[in-house]
Amino acid sequence: MLMICGMAAPKGNRYSYDALAYCKTKQHRQEAFKAYCKYVAEGNLKMSFHWTSEDGKAKATYRSVNHIIDTYPEDLELILLEEAEAINMHKWQKLAFGLCDGTIKGEGFVWINNMHNRFKNLGWNISQPKEDASQLEEQKAKQDKVASMADEINGNGS
Repeated sequence: MLMICGMAAPKGNRYSYDALAYCKTKQHRQEAFKAYCKYVAEGNLKMSFHWTSEDGKAKATYRSVNHIIDTYPEDLELILLEEAEAINMHKWQKLAFGLCDGTIKGEGFVWINNMHNRFKNLGWNISQPKEDASQLEEQKAKQDKVASMADEINGNGS
């Protein structure tokens, strides 16, 4: 039974989420997948995807497309999604280059947050790793060694 806000959906409710309810045919699933790939390649956020077939008999969102990918991978050209994701990331990287060289005005931090939110599953993480005490001691020892070498070179050493 579907639970929404602590309430059970009434028996016979047809509005519960069923990823394949609107993409029943292979053709509709393929059309939805291709539309999703095109949408992603345009630089859009995957979660905002929505699609309705030209005949109005099929609808899809990012969740339903992901379910289609998991359920019917043999019906799809999955390389299209990889290409779309690469194009999407490339668009955002080009924006970064423009921010860096000044051809695009904007705040770098906004771009960093955007990349973190879009690509955190690919390693974009804005949080700094926590250093443990041994790493800090090792770093301090290296700094002390460099400082003593600099003192020796400058004639300040003992």
